[in-house]
Amino acid sequence: MDTQKFWKIIEKIKDSEEPEEAIKNQLNGLTPEEIVSYQEHFDAFFEKAYRWDLWGAAYIIEGGCSDDGFMDFRYGLISKGKEVYETSLKNPDNLADFDLEDEISNELFGYSALE
Repeated sequence: MDTQKFWKIIEKIKDSEEPEEAIKNQLNGLTPEEIVSYQEHFDAFFEKAYRWDLWGAAYIIEGGCSDDGFMDFRYGLISKGKEVYETSLKNPDNLADFDLEDEISNELFGYSALE
């Protein structure tokens, strides 16, 4: 799986009420090798978002943000799709330009491929 296919999968579920369940349905149609590749891409994007300026934005958006909370925030950030993710990395203040819920965090989304 390449990066483009990873984001295509995310785009299909990003507007779901329960993206952690919707992604499982998408992953069920993949081979085990593709699921591993999905997780490798996910992990790389997750690590890339480990930045102080983004943690500051998470703190403001979430009304506080512990280290575990920042993990959940980054999981949720990926679940919002490529545009939200990349825009937030360019400038976390730009998250205000998106019509997002009060919370972005989504702990369960981070574990979906493992299930």
